[in-house]
Amino acid sequence: MAEGILVFVFAVDAFLNSDIKTFLGILNIILILALLGTSIRSAHHCALRSVSTYLSYGLSSIISFLVTRVGSMKSCLLYAKNNANLHKTANLRLSLLNTVSLTFIIFAACLLRLQVNTLNVNIKLSIPSDLLVTTSHSLDEANLGAFLSNPQNKQFIRNYEFVGKPMQSDLQLTTYADYEHVFPAIYFLRSNYLDLMCSLFFCFIRRDDAMIRTRPSVTKDQFKRFLEESRVETLSVSFPDHDVRSVSSPPLDLQRAYQRFVPAILPASIDSDLVSTHLNTYLLSLSHSDQLEKRFAVQKLPGFSFSKYNYIQSVPTILLSPSSFSSVFDVSVSDAYPKDRLFIQLKENLSDREYAIIVDSTRSMCVSLPTHEEG
Repeated sequence: MAEGILVFVFAVDAFLNSDIKTFLGILNIILILALLGTSIRSAHHCALRSVSTYLSYGLSSIISFLVTRVGSMKSCLLYAKNNANLHKTANLRLSLLNTVSLTFIIFAACLLRLQVNTLNVNIKLSIPSDLLVTTSHSLDEANLGAFLSNPQNKQFIRNYEFVGKPMQSDLQLTTYADYEHVFPAIYFLRSNYLDLMCSLFFCFIRRDDAMIRTRPSVTKDQFKRFLEESRVETLSVSFPDHDVRSVSSPPLDLQRAYQRFVPAILPASIDSDLVSTHLNTYLLSLSHSDQLEKRFAVQKLPGFSFSKYNYIQSVPTILLSPSSFSSVFDVSVSDAYPKDRLFIQLKENLSDREYAIIVDSTRSMCVSLPTHEEG
């Protein structure tokens, strides 16, 4: 009876009202009750038959005592006992069928819920803004920025940020031991990107649904300070007079490789990627070689494919500050640098008409502006 009330009254009400937390809680209670009932019934077929009998009798007595306290149900107690005795075998079979059915429903619901949560998080990580503009060429940041900052459009937009194309060709990241090497994609980020993401999601908070996670944990201000202030550092340290690596490929500029340090943010999987443990310095080989100094690692960041799991078969992501990126690759990171993504956060409570206006005008602007082929 208790399971019937939970299933056909409270569970239905919670499901219809989209109260998923209560609904899953009820399903867990039903599962516990079903397992308890199955354990009691199964005990009849083992050496603990007598214990099961006393336990069943005790539960029956407790329920009978509670029922007799309700005046309108006192007269039904005798009929209930007689019905239970007459249908004992049928009730046993029905209870087993009910247990199996409920168990399937519970685990199916939990599995579907897990899949929904996983899909939802993956969508947020891949498309972490209200509007996402992408291109295989290059976005015109100057004209698009002026368009979005126009007072007519600014009334619909809270924030926006461009992300530049990564440097990826002819890059190799390894350690001095060179057990393994990977071919990373290196981006630069401006601090406004963090402001944009943190206004959309929980970030830098010890919660299961936090969308930005680092190892070790850093605050938003520390992350922003890295993007705004970190620079390539040159230290006058001694270096060997010849290459001491076990594998002397790729060739190495010893003075630059040992004296030039580039602060970087690496994926949390980098230790397993490069078969290394607790290293903070890695060797980045381009036409020249630089030391990447890991300031901290990222497990999750919307818009990027960071992970704490081994991604040796894919392309690891590395983040630099704009200043470090410009120094390492000898490029300018101004508006003229190729941008291939634009994240736009809209203001809350926009009407359908206002949403359609900003979406359509942004799409039209992106289509009408000339794009630049990749260089």
